[in-house]
Amino acid sequence: MTLGGWSRLWIFISAIYLAVVILFVWVTLPQPHTIPHAATFYEQLLPKERQDILHSQDNRQQEHALIEEARRRGLIHEWELPNKHVLVFSKDLPKSEKMSAIRAYWAVVEKAAATRRTEYILQALVWWAGPVLALFILGWATGWVYCGFKSQ
Repeated sequence: MTLGGWSRLWIFISAIYLAVVILFVWVTLPQPHTIPHAATFYEQLLPKERQDILHSQDNRQQEHALIEEARRRGLIHEWELPNKHVLVFSKDLPKSEKMSAIRAYWAVVEKAAATRRTEYILQALVWWAGPVLALFILGWATGWVYCGFKSQ
């Protein structure tokens, strides 16, 4: 079977569009540092690591006031992560435990980023395949109609 000119044009356009989609996905792929903090990240930590981080999901306004007072007194140590979330620890907590909690939190962020990357790639595949199939069907239908008029 040899391919006609329209089929070759469809393959060429599909390949060019695929290259554009791949380039776009490569540039905009979600990275861990772009994943904003979510309350569910704390829920995924082990109880020991969650206990080391000073936070409360019950009363955010009261927590903010307590953190400000502790900051003023120099009782806390704050650690800003690449995703711009700040983890707050007691000054008395050993550095090894702080680092363990930070690594655990960051592992949760990386897991969320991996999930979002997978979803993003699958979505991009659909955004590529949909127009390519639509173009093929449109071309086939146009050819079918054209052949119907040509035979009369």
